[in-house]
Amino acid sequence: MIIETLIKVGKLTTDTYNYIKKYDNISNNLKEKIKEKEANTHDITDKSIDELIKENTKKQETITANMKIISVMILITLIVSLIFLKIQETLIILCIIIGVIVLIKLLPKIKKQNYSNEIMQELPYALRQMSIELSSGQGLYDSMNSITKSDYGSLSEEFKWVLEDIHYGEDNKKAFEKMQGRIDLEIMDRVIGQIIRTLNTGGDLSQTLTTIADENMFILQMKYKEYSQKLNSFMLIYMFIAVLAPVISFIMLIAASTVMGSIVSKEIILILYLFFFPLIISFIILIVKKFEPKL
Repeated sequence: MIIETLIKVGKLTTDTYNYIKKYDNISNNLKEKIKEKEANTHDITDKSIDELIKENTKKQETITANMKIISVMILITLIVSLIFLKIQETLIILCIIIGVIVLIKLLPKIKKQNYSNEIMQELPYALRQMSIELSSGQGLYDSMNSITKSDYGSLSEEFKWVLEDIHYGEDNKKAFEKMQGRIDLEIMDRVIGQIIRTLNTGGDLSQTLTTIADENMFILQMKYKEYSQKLNSFMLIYMFIAVLAPVISFIMLIAASTVMGSIVSKEIILILYLFFFPLIISFIILIVKKFEPKL
């Protein structure tokens, strides 16, 4: 009896040992497979990171190369101008080059600002239309679709892009956030934020849109009153520089040259009337545009 019990215990211990050994082998195999997968994923991420770094490096190298080419071209143009032309003509060419470079740098910002201003003018009316349609029982997307079919210019196009993004599987929040990134307006941030909150939690969106439209319409009217007052003073400065200053300076130069001979060369007069006065006028126009009311 004791011997049989010992034999059974021995068999049990050997079976247990074999089971533990088998489990260790399985766990070791799993660990090796996991390590292989981690190594593969690290290789993939390392490759992707390396590719991104290479792409960014190529872009930076391309930009640097283009800047070097432009700098060399400007330098060659100035050297050739100094050799074959007079100093005044070289200054004119330099002014043209600087003007073109500044225009290229400012053009994207000006386009984006004009785009935002166009949307700003139409937004209060579009919000009122959306509010009326929502209060009459239409859904948000139906009211947005009616905005796309209405004549609101760039704003209609923006709502059309949002609906297309949602139609092709884009998340509602992401579609509206993309719209928010394209339009640089504080009122648009408020409207989109309210739409996203309503989609997430629910609420009376029509009343909120009406309130936002009324508030911003009132603010815009007050700002335009202040703007019209400032514009009167700017008009006086503009009239003096654009009309009186060139005429008075020309008369004074003629009077001085008849008495004392030629004081100023023709090239300097050309620079004054072709570049200096137009530059000041353009600067005043930019300041006036900068003071234009924005929401």
